[in-house]
Amino acid sequence: MKKTIASSSSTIPILILFSTFIVIFLFCFEIGNNGNSNVMGQTFDKAIFFPQVNVTDSNNNQNTSLDEEFIVVNTNASNNFQIPIEVANPDFWLTTPFVKLVEGQKYTVNSPNDEDIKYNNISIKLAPILSVSSDIQNLTDADPENPNDMTLGKPIDIGHYGAVDIGDGYGAKESNSGDSSNSNSNNKSFLMPTNLKSGNYILYVYLQYPYGITGVFSNAATVTGLDKK
Repeated sequence: MKKTIASSSSTIPILILFSTFIVIFLFCFEIGNNGNSNVMGQTFDKAIFFPQVNVTDSNNNQNTSLDEEFIVVNTNASNNFQIPIEVANPDFWLTTPFVKLVEGQKYTVNSPNDEDIKYNNISIKLAPILSVSSDIQNLTDADPENPNDMTLGKPIDIGHYGAVDIGDGYGAKESNSGDSSNSNSNNKSFLMPTNLKSGNYILYVYLQYPYGITGVFSNAATVTGLDKK
């Protein structure tokens, strides 16, 4: 008798689990075959699409891309207080060719701003690579945000620019603290400082959007003196 009771009681949870699985399967099947299943994804009218970002020099000897490394999202933790959250791009890595920068030379960051939601500001920074882990054989194997891979110094401000006046309520008028020769262009030029130490750096380009969103693009860069270019 005890054996029969034990067998019956163990059958009940199996039947419940099987019934639950059937209900979930039918629900998923209905959603997957519903002609309106993608409506929710299509109702967002405030989607940010990041542009392709690259760096060229005045002689057009290089056209080096910067990849999206991470996104910074400013969240409202409380009244008048924001906590930035970094959303990493799992597909990011440093790619060759690296950017070549010579002291005193002019370079241009090309970053189209023709989507519905446009970025308001651009910031360009250089962070010196102070050391690289002995386990890293090539810079392409290193993650700039991982302190176990490399140690970065304090970022150096290279330029800050305001986006052009786009007239649709999303953007901001031009406010340029860099090279004023391209104040009405989405391509921002900058002059390399002449007091930098030669070596390897990480070049960062920050595209600051409305709604507290900043796209951060980067790649490794080699800085040399004018006499060593």
